[in-house]
Amino acid sequence: MAGIVLDVWLYGTLSHYGGRKGDGSFANLRIRLPERSTVAKLLSRLKLPTGQRGITFINGQLSAMPGLQPDLSHILHDGDRVAFFDPKSMWPFQYRHGAALTDEMEHAMISERDHGLHHTYGKSLLKSPSAPSPTPKNVPGHRRIVHKALRFHSDHTSS
Repeated sequence: MAGIVLDVWLYGTLSHYGGRKGDGSFANLRIRLPERSTVAKLLSRLKLPTGQRGITFINGQLSAMPGLQPDLSHILHDGDRVAFFDPKSMWPFQYRHGAALTDEMEHAMISERDHGLHHTYGKSLLKSPSAPSPTPKNVPGHRRIVHKALRFHSDHTSS
């Protein structure tokens, strides 16, 4: 059967979707899917409801976070590494200075009214017409700004 093989990591409480028993800290699976499979197809194979996951990385690029999951139609490729974190997981230390974004995530963050940062900024700040936008549209270097905002988010939230 032609297809792709993925390196899938499930962290925290999501580890049970990997069929593993134990301490529940992680599960690592090699999953074979048909060519041109999407994140939605992978989640279906794992029987993992998309709302159960927190942050998600594909090959080290942020592809989803709670409340913003634009990666469902992302086409996966042979050898891709996909990491699903549960919603209570802390931001991974290796991304403490920000994270690269998948194209879908970058577009979604720019398109959202709050730029996908509703976890960082209170609703009163977002509703204030005089408040500056957390990540302004059409600003050169907005990807760098998003990285800084994500770093701010990870540095100022606690579980």
